[in-house]
Amino acid sequence: MKRPVLVAVIGYIIGILWGLYLKFSIVPLLFFLLIIFFIKKKYRKLIILIVIATLVSNIQINYLNNKYEKIYTDGEEYKIIGTIVSEPQEKEYKTVYKIKVESINGNTKYKNTQLLLNIKGKDNQLKYGDKIKLNAIYTKPETNRNYKGFNYREYLKTIKIYGNITLNSKIQIIKHNNVNIIFRIINNIKQKIISNINKMLPEKTANMSIGILLGDTDNLDNNLKEQFKISSLYHILAVSGTHVSYLILGVAFILEKTKINKRKSKIITIVIIIFFMILTGLTPSVVRAGIMGIILIGARNFP
Repeated sequence: MKRPVLVAVIGYIIGILWGLYLKFSIVPLLFFLLIIFFIKKKYRKLIILIVIATLVSNIQINYLNNKYEKIYTDGEEYKIIGTIVSEPQEKEYKTVYKIKVESINGNTKYKNTQLLLNIKGKDNQLKYGDKIKLNAIYTKPETNRNYKGFNYREYLKTIKIYGNITLNSKIQIIKHNNVNIIFRIINNIKQKIISNINKMLPEKTANMSIGILLGDTDNLDNNLKEQFKISSLYHILAVSGTHVSYLILGVAFILEKTKINKRKSKIITIVIIIFFMILTGLTPSVVRAGIMGIILIGARNFP
């Protein structure tokens, strides 16, 4: 069988699409299995590989969907211990933080899941890296109200956030700087960049620039996001292959002007790519593009 990896990838994609857009059914699987016994022998391995890859990805997608839907109960109060992993976002009537869960009601089953913590009014008492303890009410995110409108719940899924919690008690700060020192330094650099952009540009332009440069669209208006999607330009706000390509070209151009040899230059480029991936929040698109860039550089220079 030629190109088995490509065949497996096709099957894997089929499983993902099946899990996202269709209800799980055993009928397609039986259909594929029946085909195996009626097709020519030379195609049998091909079909088996596609079926296996499809099943693997489909089971994975359905597991994640079920985990997301059943993780917490809407409207219930929970005792939560977690770490603040974002800077405060000031909305009209509340302040929002991203929290990385360590335990819920003393249970660590959903450790490392992320939630959005909502606090009424303006709040600046929490800092990036603070480990906190609180009581909060869980709220499941809304879906799109209009046909083909912005689906907030699906959006949060893409950035691995499992819902909203609203503070229902005083917050107890257990520990400061409860994050990796590298992430803390990179977060400080990111906030400095955002601060400088906000000083130089008007609010709407600054928010758009931050989205384009860093992929941080938290402060962008939802209607504006929807307009980007309708105009098929939303990829501009998602840091991906284009950003990584320009980064590699820029770094390569600068390093060519120095006396650093090519091997060391490539190592420096790889380090900068990893730094950029963390800076932009390790979103799936930038991680995918970053890994591809690193593989390309490694394949050419480290045979």
